[in-house]
Amino acid sequence: MYKNSKTKYLKILILSDYNINQDYLLKILSHIKFNNMYLETTSLNLIEDCKKFISSNPDTALSIIDLDDDKDAAALKLEMINYIRNVLKNKTMRIILKGTFSEKNTSTTYALKYNINGFINNEALDNDSVTTSILTCLRSFEDLYAMNKNRKGLEKIIKSSSTLFRTQSMKKLALMVLNQLSSIISSKTLSSFMITKSQNNFYFLCGTGKYGSNLIKNNIPSDIVEKLYDASSFRRNRYFDDYFIIFLGENQINQNIIYFEIPQPLSSITIDLIEIFCTNISAAINNMYLNEELETTEKELIFTLGEISEARSRETGHHVKRVAEYSKILALNYGLSHKEAELIRMASPMHDVGKLAIPDSILNKPAKLTNEEFEIMKTHSRIGYEMLKKSNKRLMKSASIIALEHHEKYNGTGYPYGLSGEDIHLYGRITAVADVFDALGSDRVYKKAWELTKIINHFKEESGKHFDPKIVKIFFKSLEQILEIRDKFPDV
Repeated sequence: MYKNSKTKYLKILILSDYNINQDYLLKILSHIKFNNMYLETTSLNLIEDCKKFISSNPDTALSIIDLDDDKDAAALKLEMINYIRNVLKNKTMRIILKGTFSEKNTSTTYALKYNINGFINNEALDNDSVTTSILTCLRSFEDLYAMNKNRKGLEKIIKSSSTLFRTQSMKKLALMVLNQLSSIISSKTLSSFMITKSQNNFYFLCGTGKYGSNLIKNNIPSDIVEKLYDASSFRRNRYFDDYFIIFLGENQINQNIIYFEIPQPLSSITIDLIEIFCTNISAAINNMYLNEELETTEKELIFTLGEISEARSRETGHHVKRVAEYSKILALNYGLSHKEAELIRMASPMHDVGKLAIPDSILNKPAKLTNEEFEIMKTHSRIGYEMLKKSNKRLMKSASIIALEHHEKYNGTGYPYGLSGEDIHLYGRITAVADVFDALGSDRVYKKAWELTKIINHFKEESGKHFDPKIVKIFFKSLEQILEIRDKFPDV
């Protein structure tokens, strides 16, 4: 099959000893087109070939495995599934078993033991149910794949931050930025370059791919120069189908610009990651120009990441700013020092940064989430923690704790770990009150804002259940201050 490089494919694997079963499944799959993506199907007969295929193609979306009636043969295929899940560590690929499941609880046992995601029963075979099972698994794969990709992108951004901030050479920094952008977008090195614009002239810093040659330094193609001048008039990042132009940190004299060619249009999530990354890079460049302390840049990054995570979930306005100020008020009235209260104020905007790894279909669903969707949503607290914990800075460490524990409940019914009482970090208990108060009083895609009286009654009812009763008392005593903050930063 000829592949258009801009067309997306999902890889499907069929393992069956019988051609008739392969033909049946291939016929059904030939009629399926999922989210404008084509299915690339491979049929195999041998278990060893199957293992090699999945080892070489870890991004396989779905494997349909024909389970033999012969127990010995079936056991070998189940052992292969165990190899996929536990040796290859492939938890993302969805697996459907096709066979006869006549014994009681057989499918349940397989699902739990081998992480099977769907079943096709030969005794109740119809095209509609088979198609539905396949589509359900593909949808689940897409959500997991997007979540893993976003998490890895965020890890790269956080991991690269300290190195970028330490870099004192502008050309060295520029090359690191271009390589990091390539790793966020693709596994391959892409063509790009970074320039400095000063007094309407462009000065080449470095390039990658076809722009890595010395020939390009003094001879930027005229059509690209025209694009750069055009983009400069807008003074904001611009994204097109086959390239994007972004602007990084600048001073009164210089403006830093990246021109980056891409093989296909970027997804909204990838653009979000680039925006986060570029915010970080801009801070690093400004640090070189202005010799500002790293702590100042980190504080700006905290708010930027927090605001982007809220923007992705369509929580517009000043949610993260209000939560930050509420948290500081509660911390001061709790008795913490001004320094520690300020630390909480700067760290709390990152409480939901892990939502950047949650698929839009779940994050912005206007209806109630299914149990499976809610389980995916709940992972954002751990994801946020993993993103932030790697820094040695106290601010980022505090932000990682808040991201992890602000959904824990005082009575132990929260997540991710079901902590209770003072086993929940104080920062998490304070941010929980600030976050829930602001969320209840704001419009969301799934609800309208609550009246203040209803919110107050909710906190009275949840004191000692959801919330630390001591902090709830402080909240009520601080309510006048908190309402002043709410009025100061209203939603737009």
